[in-house]
Amino acid sequence: MCTCIQKLWRSKTKTLVWRTRLLVLFIVVNSLQVAYAQIPTVQDCLGAIAVCQGIYDQGTAFSGVGNYAQEIDPTLSCLGSGEKNDVWYVITVQSSGNLSFTITPNNYTPGSIPANGDDYDWALFNLTHNVCSDISVIDELEVSCNYSGERGPTGANGRPGGLNEPVVPVLAGETFVLNVSNFSTSQSGYRLSFTASTAVILDNQKPSMIEVLPTTCFDSILTVRFSEFLLCSSVDLSDFQLTGPGGVYHLNSVSAPGCIGGGHHDRDFTFDTDSVFVDGYYELALTGEVKDLCANTSAPGIIGFSIVDSHPPTLVALANSPCLGTTLQLTATSYQSGAYLWSGPNGFSSTKQSPTIANVTTTANGVYQVTATLRNGCVFTDAVTVTINPSPPPVQKNIYHD
Repeated sequence: MCTCIQKLWRSKTKTLVWRTRLLVLFIVVNSLQVAYAQIPTVQDCLGAIAVCQGIYDQGTAFSGVGNYAQEIDPTLSCLGSGEKNDVWYVITVQSSGNLSFTITPNNYTPGSIPANGDDYDWALFNLTHNVCSDISVIDELEVSCNYSGERGPTGANGRPGGLNEPVVPVLAGETFVLNVSNFSTSQSGYRLSFTASTAVILDNQKPSMIEVLPTTCFDSILTVRFSEFLLCSSVDLSDFQLTGPGGVYHLNSVSAPGCIGGGHHDRDFTFDTDSVFVDGYYELALTGEVKDLCANTSAPGIIGFSIVDSHPPTLVALANSPCLGTTLQLTATSYQSGAYLWSGPNGFSSTKQSPTIANVTTTANGVYQVTATLRNGCVFTDAVTVTINPSPPPVQKNIYHD
C-alpha cells in the first residue's frame, strides 16, 4: 500500500541552499493594511512570544493563523502552505555565535521506524532592520526554513536528515522571528529547545534608544527605534523629554503600529509634538523606564539628532533657450540635503542638480521633469518645457569698393 504525502518537501538555508520556488499562481491579499486595527496575538508576528528561556513546552498546539493573515507568502518562502496552525517567537541576540533549535512533537516516539509524531514546519526571518509586514514581500529576510513531509523532530540544529537544517550564525544585536507551523493539525503540542545554541539569546540586556528615523516633510512628528521590542504597556509620554532650538517641546502622544488596539509590543515608537520642527539639533531623553519583552528595564539615556531643510523652498525647474548646436542648461532649486533625478526626451536622465546637454538638436524639444528627494522625507517635483531655437542667420557683411 502506498502512502501519498500531500506536501512538497522544501528546505532553505540562506548561505547554503537556495529554495526551489513552487510554481503556482499565488494571489497576495495584503490584509496588513487594515489589520493594524486588530489586536496581534502570539499567532501574529507583531505578537510574537519573546524568547526569555531555553525551553518552551507547548502542551496544546495552535489552530488557525491569528488576526494577521498572509504574513508569509508561499511563493517567497519555502513554507509551501504559508502559515498553518502557527505561532511566532522573537529572538534578540545578546552575544554572537550559532543559533540552534529543535522542535520535537509531544507525540513523537524516539527510535520509531518510520518516525511518528506530528509534522511541524518552520521558517526563520531576520528582522534586524525590517518590520513584520516586510516578511511577505522581501524574500531575503528568510535565512533558514524547512518544509518536509517527514514526521518527527525538526529544526536548525545541524543534524543529518531532511527534517533538519544547519545552525544559523548570528551576531549580537540582531533580531529574528521564528514561525512554527503545524501541518498535521493535531493538538498534541511540542517542545521547542534553544539549549544547543552557542550564541546567547536569553535576553538580559536593558533596552535603549538607537536611532531617530527621518521625520516626515513639514511635520511635527518623530519616530524612535529601540534596540529591541518594548512592551506597549510600559511606554508612557512621561518617560520622555524632547529639547531643541525651541527649548523644551511638549509631546502630545506616543504610538506604535504593534500597540494599536491593545497590541503587545513594538520597536518603533512615534511621538507627536505641539510644534513643527525647524532646522537645528535636538535631543530626546528617556527619563523614565520602559521594559522589553523579557521585563528588562531601561536605563536613562539621551539620543541626539539634527534636522535640515525642515521648511525648504518650492522646487523650480528652469532651462535656458539654446539654439541648434549649442548647450541646453537645466537647473533646479538648491537643497542642502537634496537628491535629484531628471528625466526627459530621448531617454534623458541625470542625478545632477544642474545637468547640461551639449550640441542639441530639435530632438531635445519636450518636457524635462526633475524630482528632489530630501533627507527629511520631502519629495518635490517640477517640470520645464524646452524648445530648441533655430540657428541665427549668418551675419551679412557688406563689402564696399571704391
